[in-house]
Amino acid sequence: MKILLIHTFYGQSGGEDQVFRNECDLLSGAAEARQLCFDNGGKKIQVLFKFILGPFNLFSLSKFRSAIKADRPDVIHIHNWHFAASPILIRAAKKLQIPVVVTLHNYRLLCPSATLFHNGKLFTESLREPFPWKAIMSKVYRNSRIQTFWLAAITHWHKRLKTWQGVDRYIALNEFSKDLFLKSDLNLSENQIDVKANFVTDGGWSVKGQEKYYLFVGRLSPEKGIPTLLAAFSNTEYELRIVGDGPLRKDVERFADEYKNISYLGSRSNEEIRSLMKSSMALVFPSIWYEGMPMTILEAFSTGTCVIGSRLGAMESLITHDHNGYLFTPGDIRGLRSSIAEWEALDQLSRTIRSINARKTYETHYTPEENLDKLLSIYRSAIGTQASPVAEKGASLKTIVMDFPVFNAALDKMQLNQKTVINTINQYSYVMTTKDPVFKEALMSSDVLLPDGVGITIASSLLNGIKMNKIAGAELHEFLLTKLQKEGGSCFYLGSSETTLLKIRLHVNQEFPSITVHTFSPPFKKEFSEEDNRLMIEEINRVRPDVLFIGMTAPKQEKWAYQHYKSVDARVICAIGAVFDFYAGTVSRPSQFWIDMRMEWLVRLVNEPGRMWKRYLYYGPYFVYILISKKLKKSLIVQPDLVKQTKSIEVSNYTLNSKKARVH
Repeated sequence: MKILLIHTFYGQSGGEDQVFRNECDLLSGAAEARQLCFDNGGKKIQVLFKFILGPFNLFSLSKFRSAIKADRPDVIHIHNWHFAASPILIRAAKKLQIPVVVTLHNYRLLCPSATLFHNGKLFTESLREPFPWKAIMSKVYRNSRIQTFWLAAITHWHKRLKTWQGVDRYIALNEFSKDLFLKSDLNLSENQIDVKANFVTDGGWSVKGQEKYYLFVGRLSPEKGIPTLLAAFSNTEYELRIVGDGPLRKDVERFADEYKNISYLGSRSNEEIRSLMKSSMALVFPSIWYEGMPMTILEAFSTGTCVIGSRLGAMESLITHDHNGYLFTPGDIRGLRSSIAEWEALDQLSRTIRSINARKTYETHYTPEENLDKLLSIYRSAIGTQASPVAEKGASLKTIVMDFPVFNAALDKMQLNQKTVINTINQYSYVMTTKDPVFKEALMSSDVLLPDGVGITIASSLLNGIKMNKIAGAELHEFLLTKLQKEGGSCFYLGSSETTLLKIRLHVNQEFPSITVHTFSPPFKKEFSEEDNRLMIEEINRVRPDVLFIGMTAPKQEKWAYQHYKSVDARVICAIGAVFDFYAGTVSRPSQFWIDMRMEWLVRLVNEPGRMWKRYLYYGPYFVYILISKKLKKSLIVQPDLVKQTKSIEVSNYTLNSKKARVH
């Protein structure tokens, strides 16, 4: 697997930069991984120029194209696009049909602050606004309204262009973060976001040799809960040692001078910090903002050190109260003291058990090995090759058409040796997905999504320059029946009336005598009850068909398959709608002449004007409008010419083993 790892280094090195380096090192022995790095540093005029080009940095795009030309990756993983790289790289990658994975290290897509913290308290107003005007007026980014506005405009512009929706997989660092992004107006789907925590290397652990002191490690700043920490330990007998640096350093030094139980140790090396953790009673983590994935807590767990932390965001998902640590209300001085008192009241055996629990938490979730497995699994999922029923010697048989992965090969290229869900998409169903997120999710999650509409094939040609042949549900139906006839097996028709199903059984028995046919006619209603669903699933599973055909009209049939495919015991599940009536003969399908002329829709409109007028005369023009809009938006990116490209980048800045990434 070839992976291109992209990251923009901040002006001052931080946690995101370290995570990027860690993952690069982690992948070096498991895949062919390369780096493409940018930086936000330089002279003031250079930084300003990069920031102004934030929405569409063509210099970064040129550098990106050269990297792709040097060695086209299977997947692109972007850690930080802000601001030198710019989101244009996502759009360029999608144009080249290269899957994109983005790690959500912060909340920048939701608020210009990136931290949801401002002026010493949580700042969540941006989560409730379509455009973050309050954040702009509050100057949450670099204490500047102009810079805050421009950053907000960058993310909002690409929200309107659906750049963020085009990302194949996002990596959220915890469930809390995932939930925030799913509830936002980015319109991301649940299966678009995977949760993968950061990791730390194993520095060893021990439950012996603990001394009677508590430890804080981190930046000395308000959002880290330093005022709460100092107030909680002042005037107590509990010893506290503080490691770190930051704007509140003088306050920490003042408290250390005033209270004998508080010691300030300054900045220490990683080895020294781990040694301090192993000897401490517990790590104290009183943060009052929505942390992403605190590395300090993971390091504590790796040493078997319990954590007393705020019941907020990531901390609440990392720390299990009275198991591997204790939780208290953020900013609550008495609550922190109470948690410390609880720990102090434990006997040695109870403390040892909790230390073992902390170590087990690390071993189960936060080791390099566990992280590598999850990361590679996410890459495979984005590429679409992991257990994919349409994989052909590693080559993808899907083409992204208007954000949907559409099957673009002959039907005999499908590998149906495992459970497979097959759906179709046309211009009508596409427009319906813009109004029905569950329907969209059903089509997106299809193992095979067939182009059953001339609009989709035209869109593929117009937007991607890729020719695509229409594959109607009737063709799929005939293909599967022919395959069953040769191999032997059974099929199940779910949907339509008993009269139509009887005609289908007769036709199948006559044309495909080797196939065993089963049918079931569900009640005609807008929505099925739980009892209806249970009965249908029982009927299907009773015979365990090789192929399940569903005919309930779109989007009802696709949504039913999506919601119940795990419960249905059938190898192939496909929604084919009108094919039931076509095959039974209750409705005539247009002749091959009209099909070849791409005018099948016109015949159906003439034959069934009452049912089809809105589909073709309203949704059809609406689809054309969307298609033209997408074409115009795509023109914002200059088409990459990978053959005639003459510019190149220094390969030394593009290799995984390079240790010279610039950090300013």
